[in-house]
Amino acid sequence: DRDEVKRALINIIKNSMQAIDENDTPGIMGRVNIESFKNNGYYAVKIKDNGVGMDEETQNKLFEPYFSTKSSGMGLGLVITKKILDDMNARINVKSSEGSGTEVEIMFKIVEG
Repeated sequence: DRDEVKRALINIIKNSMQAIDENDTPGIMGRVNIESFKNNGYYAVKIKDNGVGMDEETQNKLFEPYFSTKSSGMGLGLVITKKILDDMNARINVKSSEGSGTEVEIMFKIVEG
């Protein structure tokens, strides 16, 4: 479903933009890079930012309902995103380190025919 994919991507991009807003390192310009490619039977979308990044504990809780590092919101954006992707048999991988930003890769299985 095109609208569901759009919603999932918007959730991830919003998180990237918020992470950039939290990065107060002088002289660093915020950046979100989005690329797509075909790889080993998958269409992949990679979203990478240079925001504040996350520690390992935070990464382990990303897809838990009501977990959030922000003062606003309900902590459901990534839960909904994960559900959308799971329903499509897509995979999501998150790599992050504090102070170095976050990379999210979503992989959709290519269905021939």
